[in-house]
Amino acid sequence: MNDISPREYGQLEAEVAHLQRTVNIMQEDIRIMRDLMEQSRGGWRMLMLLGGAGATLGSVIGWAASHVGLK
Repeated sequence: MNDISPREYGQLEAEVAHLQRTVNIMQEDIRIMRDLMEQSRGGWRMLMLLGGAGATLGSVIGWAASHVGLK
């Protein structure tokens, strides 16, 4: 019932160990990226708020300039 040789078993163990190290590295990278995203979340919100406010103000000024007509 022993269908796998000790050599093949050793190779599989080495591959599994390598995959586990790779997964651990990827998990650490994902944690670092998540932390960076959490830190920048407030900055992106403020940037979007300022962009929306600027677009609104520009639209109001453009509408007023075309409809009011300064003399």
